[in-house]
Parts: sequence; structure tokens; C-alpha cells
Amino acid sequence: MIKKLKLIFTLFFSLLILVSCSSGINYIGEGKNWTGRYNVTINTKSNTQQGKYIFIYRGQSNFNNNIDDLIIENGNKTTKLSNFGLINGELSIPVNCSGCALPKKEDPIKITIRWDNNEESFELLSK
Repeated sequence: MIKKLKLIFTLFFSLLILVSCSSGINYIGEGKNWTGRYNVTINTKSNTQQGKYIFIYRGQSNFNNNIDDLIIENGNKTTKLSNFGLINGELSIPVNCSGCALPKKEDPIKITIRWDNNEESFELLSK
């Protein structure tokens, strides 16, 4: 009986430690033609992050669903993706990173999207 209680206590304590080292941040923002969000779970103990960027076109003009460039400036890291299309009206970009610089909740993420000879920039802010 005592061994079972020790095992239960150890499992509960381990789970508590794992949960307390992870936190989630939700960023949202919009421009005239685009809305975006980034939902990320950060584990400070293992210095990892898992999340997803989602961008949706909401402009009025006819759009061929092709994006020329997407630039994401997150802290001191800049990511540029080129020549890709939307799927079902949205762009979804998964993020899985280990050993990378973790985002700070108070820092905005700058987004620039270029499509059909247009360009729009806006920021994603934590909520």
C-alpha cells in the first residue's frame, strides 16, 4: 500500500512539474486585407516551442490564392517563405523548434505579406 502511494505521489509531482514549465501564448492581428494569429506552447524547461501561424485573406479584390512572399519577424529571427498558395482560403504554418530563442509575450511579431503586386504589413500582439 505504501509503495502504491509513493508511486501515485511521484507521478502526480512529475505531472505538476511538467505542466508548470509550459505556457501558451496567443497572438492575433490584422491588416486591411489579412488576419493572422499565432498560437504557441512554450516549454521553458526543454527550451522548445510548438505552435501554428494561420493567415486568412479577407480582401475585396479577386485573389488567385498565390502568395509571393511571407515575412515573419519574431524577435531577432526573420523567416521568409516564397511562392506558395492558400488552402481553403487560409495559410497554416506549423512551428516546432528546439533550442531556439523563445518569444517574449510582450514582443509583437511583425508580418509582411506580398501577393498580386500588393504588400501589407501588420503586427501580431499577444492576448
